[in-house]
Amino acid sequence: MKWTSLLFFYFCLWVRSKPHRGFKLKGKRWQNKGRKLPVPTALMEKLRDRMIAKGAKPGALIFPNTIGGVEGHFLRKLQAIAERAGVVEPELHRFRKSYADTLADEGLRS
Repeated sequence: MKWTSLLFFYFCLWVRSKPHRGFKLKGKRWQNKGRKLPVPTALMEKLRDRMIAKGAKPGALIFPNTIGGVEGHFLRKLQAIAERAGVVEPELHRFRKSYADTLADEGLRS
């Protein structure tokens, strides 16, 4: 994800298919257009602070790997961190659901 994907003024993330990376949005409606996903204000503020602190250029990756490229093993790293933290059978869906539950609990449904 690049900094240009964050629309700070609208507090959202612009997501679109990236065939060169093997990522395709599901549903014909989103295939060519992309879509906006709301991002909580507090998270956008932290991301903006990160961008400023790193002196990031618009086309740079938000979370690059150690040599500045795309992180290709994010899920494996996330699972390893979760296992070390004691999470039983960590799966990506569990993290997504937890995040959605947190937003719902805070009244941030979109």
